[in-house]
Amino acid sequence: MRKTDCQIFLRHPSDVPINVNAISPSMAPDSHRMHAKNIGLAFKNSSFLRCGIFVKITIPIVQPCFELCGYISRCSKRGHAYEVRVLLMSDMDAMRVRMVEQICYIEHYRRSEAENTGRVISGNEAALEWIRKYASSFPGQMTTACSH
Repeated sequence: MRKTDCQIFLRHPSDVPINVNAISPSMAPDSHRMHAKNIGLAFKNSSFLRCGIFVKITIPIVQPCFELCGYISRCSKRGHAYEVRVLLMSDMDAMRVRMVEQICYIEHYRRSEAENTGRVISGNEAALEWIRKYASSFPGQMTTACSH
């Protein structure tokens, strides 16, 4: 029986800004031959990114701006955008991105409340509500990719 390896990709909320730029392999961390075993990042992007290239991802909603490197494992056309999957460089990066994505989902929740109910809440109020309602099921928005 063959072992199946699965990679979980946290889905970044599409209404929270994320920037991705190709970088040369020499700019990637020394661990570029390794990748995090369990968690990657999935997001929509307006342009095609070739599989295997190294990228620098920034999420400016966090101050200081959150940055990490990874490489494109998949990029496929979905409607008017591309669905991108990035493998992270280390388990430490996986832990960091999981924490930052929680902040992104709290911001998504805050924006959704304002748009859907007209209720304007602070970041702290949104965090308390989101934690109470959704933290136990996070990461609920994810994609799984398995190889045999």
